[in-house]
Amino acid sequence: DIIGANRKTISEKDARYCIFYSISSVQPGLSHVSLGQVLLHKAIPLLKAEFANVSHFSTLSPIPKFRAWLSERIRGNEKASVLGKADVERLRAISTDSDPLEVLARAIEPEQARLWVRGECSSEEANRGSVHTLRAALKPVLLRQLAHYFLHAKRGQKEKAFDPVANFHLGNGAVLAQLNWLADTSDRR
Repeated sequence: DIIGANRKTISEKDARYCIFYSISSVQPGLSHVSLGQVLLHKAIPLLKAEFANVSHFSTLSPIPKFRAWLSERIRGNEKASVLGKADVERLRAISTDSDPLEVLARAIEPEQARLWVRGECSSEEANRGSVHTLRAALKPVLLRQLAHYFLHAKRGQKEKAFDPVANFHLGNGAVLAQLNWLADTSDRR
């Protein structure tokens, strides 16, 4: 799902970007060991030496705590500030439910999300239109929430990023340049 079968390939000499995908500890006992940092700091100089034209390095990383964080916002004390007027209108347009927060809450439930992400939605919202309509309505709402998550969700006294993956990358000097909608629709998370 990550690398499309119909993708255009380029020659190695034309490559300018190197993208790392989901560097993670493979053993639960290593969860607090920063293997990703070691791998990146060793791999980047080797790649630069082998591929002289590669000048940009990036990661495509999972966001493991986002769904739980958003669910808590929807159900908790912040629910009044979750949706803007345009978000409310978008969500009402795809559902007969009068509560747009409830529509969003159902859409991010693991089973529902798995369906609409794959284009197989069978939810009540999809019955009002196609899964593409559902995705189109959810995209700006979820991307706005995700941006808020990265910019404002903090943990601990040192104000670390709430998300451990984001905290790892930002702590190693990375910057958040782009949010990629439905970048990885595979089951592996």
